[in-house]
Amino acid sequence: NHMLERVERAVSGLQRFTQDAAHELRTPLSALRTRLEIARRKSRDAITFQTLIEETLEELDAQHRLLDALLLLARSDAGELPVKRQPVVLHALLAEVISLYEAIAQEHGQHLCMRCPQELVLLTDKLLLSRALANLLDNACKYTPHGGHIVVQVERRTADVCIRVSDT
Repeated sequence: NHMLERVERAVSGLQRFTQDAAHELRTPLSALRTRLEIARRKSRDAITFQTLIEETLEELDAQHRLLDALLLLARSDAGELPVKRQPVVLHALLAEVISLYEAIAQEHGQHLCMRCPQELVLLTDKLLLSRALANLLDNACKYTPHGGHIVVQVERRTADVCIRVSDT
């Protein structure tokens, strides 16, 4: 019975992963294809082509990160992802993840800030926590309007810690 339950969970996780991956990748891949088809039809100078190539590579990198995140979620859903708890300085981890999104936020005219005690150490899986934070910041950058604010705030509570990502 236990083995059957594990198989059912794995199949269910695979179905969920397939649906999520198809949904999340369809629109950006279609947009990339359209952009490249338009570029192929029109004559352009070398600088314009170079800009197009750079933008396309950036979008492909974003899709690669998304695919990595989806694979991580699928492994987690299937129970195949071991949690590796270790002491993590939360301020340093947040600063590291936020630094990946500062340029994107600036490009969108957004203000990104962090409020976190410097001395706070958590016993957590660094990779899983950084992926979760990256996912939240990626969504915040995508959906916060120009001139908006994105705030990552950490609150120490009696028995736990609350990490909140909020945006306008």
